[in-house]
Amino acid sequence: MRKIKLIKQHDEKDCGIACLSMVLNFYDTSVPISKLRLMSGTNGQGTSAFGLVQALNNFQ
Repeated sequence: MRKIKLIKQHDEKDCGIACLSMVLNFYDTSVPISKLRLMSGTNGQGTSAFGLVQALNNFQ
């Protein structure tokens, strides 16, 4: 079984993005957290589920 690389969130609004980054790393795709924030529309309140889906759609 492959190990999952731990990616810590930079602040409290990055929890969704950090999880997404770990999933992408598991599938050998490395994307900086800053780029994932832009792709998902993360703001001062965090990231919505819709924003995470939008970011993931860029990897199809």
